[in-house]
Amino acid sequence: KENIQHRLPEYIENAQLFFDQEKLNAHYTYSFLNGVKDSVKANLDSTAGLDLNPLFKLFDNIIVTYNKEKLTDSKGEFTPNRTWLADWRSVHSAIVDVVKELLTDVDSKTVIAFDKYRDKVFKTLASLLAYPDPIFADEQIESAKMTTKSPGEDAYVSDPFTIAINSVRGRAFEAFILFVYQDGKKLKDDKNKISDGCKELYESVLKNETTRGIMFLYGHNIPSFFYRDKSWLKGLLSQIFPTQKDKASLYSASWEGYISNNLYQEIFFDDDFQKLYERGLEIEDDESLKQKHFVGLDEGLATHLALAFIHYNEFNFESSLFKKFLGEGSDKQLSKFVSFIGRSVINADNEQIDELLKTSP
Repeated sequence: KENIQHRLPEYIENAQLFFDQEKLNAHYTYSFLNGVKDSVKANLDSTAGLDLNPLFKLFDNIIVTYNKEKLTDSKGEFTPNRTWLADWRSVHSAIVDVVKELLTDVDSKTVIAFDKYRDKVFKTLASLLAYPDPIFADEQIESAKMTTKSPGEDAYVSDPFTIAINSVRGRAFEAFILFVYQDGKKLKDDKNKISDGCKELYESVLKNETTRGIMFLYGHNIPSFFYRDKSWLKGLLSQIFPTQKDKASLYSASWEGYISNNLYQEIFFDDDFQKLYERGLEIEDDESLKQKHFVGLDEGLATHLALAFIHYNEFNFESSLFKKFLGEGSDKQLSKFVSFIGRSVINADNEQIDELLKTSP
């Protein structure tokens, strides 16, 4: 791992030698991939001209072998001296991390020649977005891999965002967003900045998703897709926020993801999203799930409404959503709203707020 940064071209050229499920421990492959990731990050210019085909062949070999032969996931293990050894799930996560590094802009350019490797990156991400991590059992208190416990409290499943970013599919989703961004630069239609292939992959993962963690990411990243094709994204809202009773937990996870992101004026005032905010007034925490929140449902909703009230003149005492909030919002939602106003306006030491108070006392 330490030597790779000094001889990166040789390691990339011989990448396929670092995967042999019969002779090499998964941790060896994992360390190779981490060494490549760190070297790419540290040597942006010197990496740009390398032939990366052997690296993508390695990715494909690992993924195909895992799917065909079902490489055993040991859930990681510790040696007798307590050194952690990676499993094949960790190897897949490391593949994602390499891809993310290749797609990330540094000084307005990527390491990878995107046009040249575009299809290979897409194929890798499509495979990783089908990887069985997380799964439904990971979010059940009896079988969860990640739990949290405060003194005097029962154990809870970790919040959906933490589960997502520590899973293969969740990390792959984040890499997919980077891919969509790079891919969109090549599209000539200003009104449609997402390719048909990306749309199909987005829809296919959404259709089959059963975990709250990944649904959180779908809600959280709505702006990234809304502004690329509004009509297409809005046509998927019934799937991102499914109203079937047996999918109530998926709905609340998507909603939590959405309200934990920044507020966007155009999205906020969109009729379909106004209806989602109205429905949000009625959503309550399902304590039976025994899961922590990244952002509490009441707090997230109240924060969005408070920001809209502060910054958007159109959202006022005459707005139907605001009237409904004042009349039907829970005490907890209203108190969170008032608290946000107090902290952000009354007690704020902020030039922008000071100017706002002059024009909108």
